[in-house]
Amino acid sequence: MARKRSDFSYQTKAEIFRRDRGTCAFTGACCWILDHGATWLAIVDWVDHVQPSTKRGPSTLDNGVCASWKANQRKSANGRDRQYWFRNGYPTAHFIEEGGVLSPDLIDQLKRLKNLQPSDWYFNKALHNLLLAFDRRYFPNNYDRNFEYYCEAVLSFLTEWRKALNRDKDKKSMEARGVLKRPLTKDMRLMLDLREAKTLFDVKRIAGRLGPIYRANYNAFYAFVNVATSAGRRSVLLRSRKNPLVSTRVVRQMSSIVKLLEPSCGRLSAD
Repeated sequence: MARKRSDFSYQTKAEIFRRDRGTCAFTGACCWILDHGATWLAIVDWVDHVQPSTKRGPSTLDNGVCASWKANQRKSANGRDRQYWFRNGYPTAHFIEEGGVLSPDLIDQLKRLKNLQPSDWYFNKALHNLLLAFDRRYFPNNYDRNFEYYCEAVLSFLTEWRKALNRDKDKKSMEARGVLKRPLTKDMRLMLDLREAKTLFDVKRIAGRLGPIYRANYNAFYAFVNVATSAGRRSVLLRSRKNPLVSTRVVRQMSSIVKLLEPSCGRLSAD
């Protein structure tokens, strides 16, 4: 008889997220959604068993690591591929052996997110569900769960977030703890407004302001990556710069690609 898979409790997931600085153990990717803003490119956190639950690995703090959802999907469950680049928020010997060098962005990420508290995981999950709500609203694809469902999930996680705040050792705000990536963009500020949402109406009101930014970011970036010519990429970049709904962060991502592929266009693509 197959052994039933065990899962981590919310509280354990929150503790692992805090301990690991919201950083994927396999890749170093940032799983703190506020760093990404209102974009489908935001990286979703997942807790992975060190010793697989299928091999009687317990769902405990010591047997879990923070992982991105995609990294978790790629690795196998046999326990032979657990070559972690990061453990407990620090680079491992394996990372160094692979020639890993901490980039300035990764150094900033690890320094800032060492100040995460368990309650931040609940807020992160509220943001994740908000992005899922936008995905279902703007890009429907016969999903079982709709915009309304995910807005209710946002509210549920916000309720749990407020309870978790009382359990935090450090009760300072996110701003005071320095876990926010500066400068704050418009979409980041709107996402932070969720902290004041108490009702489903509040959640939908914020979603109504943030959703168009999510959609504009999606459309701009996919127009950019799917264009076949240099002139086309430059045209999409210029249009995106003029669109007030496209986030600065997404424009910078496109600009960096133009700089890399077309150095002569540095002036056009400058931040």
